[in-house]
Amino acid sequence: MTQQLWSSQRHQTAIGRVGLSLPARRAVGDLQLEPHTGVLDYGCGRGGDVRALQHLGLDAAGWDPVHFPDGRREPAEVVLLTYVLNVIENPAERRETLLLAWDLAKSVFVVSARLRWSNCQILWIEGVSPGS
Repeated sequence: MTQQLWSSQRHQTAIGRVGLSLPARRAVGDLQLEPHTGVLDYGCGRGGDVRALQHLGLDAAGWDPVHFPDGRREPAEVVLLTYVLNVIENPAERRETLLLAWDLAKSVFVVSARLRWSNCQILWIEGVSPGS
């Protein structure tokens, strides 16, 4: 069993992905992620983006404190830090995570977080009214 380093159940927010997350899709669309580019998904959760990026021909690796604790945390041309910061409750830990990931980025650093309003927007788009 993996040791949990915090008091919340934030590791349960990691969703299984079939395709690329929106931030990774944008990075591909903006030509920041091209075949043979080295990518580190810092806080990769269950590794969906890593698998999808590898399928696209990128040298992608992931690290996650719960799901991939033995993943390599080495410098890469592109570092993804997607939907990680919004689940870290402690501001000091959030800052430390941001700085650790930043230090691994050689040329591109992609950061994204979910905001409360975006969760409502997603629920609305899926046909579920917010607050129900």
